[in-house]
Amino acid sequence: MMTASQLLAAHWDGTLPVDIDLIARRIGVEVRDLPLSGEDRTISGKIEHPPEAHPVVWINRSEAQVRQRFTLAHELGHHALGHLRGTRKLLRDPAANFSSAGTSLVEREANAFAASLLMPANVARFAVHEKKVLDITRLASGFNVSQAAMRFRLQNLGLLHG
Repeated sequence: MMTASQLLAAHWDGTLPVDIDLIARRIGVEVRDLPLSGEDRTISGKIEHPPEAHPVVWINRSEAQVRQRFTLAHELGHHALGHLRGTRKLLRDPAANFSSAGTSLVEREANAFAASLLMPANVARFAVHEKKVLDITRLASGFNVSQAAMRFRLQNLGLLHG
C-alpha cells in the first residue's frame, strides 16, 4: 500500500499540473484508451490487474481532459491502496463513482487519493496562503482539475468555507 504523498515524493518533479501519466508509467501501470462500445461506453475508467502482468488502466477519452486526469488518478488510487488484492481483479468506475455523495468506502478512498495526488495539500496551501490565489477557476486551471474538484479539495483542507 502506498499513499498519494509517498507516490508524489517518489515520482513527482514538483511542477504543476502533476503529470499523472508519467507517474502511472513510473509505477508500471499501462494506460490505454477505453473502447467506446458495449458496456464500457458508460464508464469513465477501469483498472485491471491480470495475473502475471502489469496493471492496466482504461480511460474514456470522450470525457473532458480534467475528468480523464481525475479518473486516471482515481484508478491509480485503487492500485496503490491495494483494492485489487485478493479475488477482485477488475474495478469498473461509472461517472457516479466520482461523486462525493453516496459511493462505497473503496470509491471514496480512491477519490481522496486522486484529489491528494492531483492537488497536493502543501501546494494548495501555498497557493492560497502565500500566493493569495483565492479564485477557484484560476486554481483549478493551475492544477488542471475541474472547478468542482478544486472546490471540494479546498473545503476538505479547510481552505474554503461554505
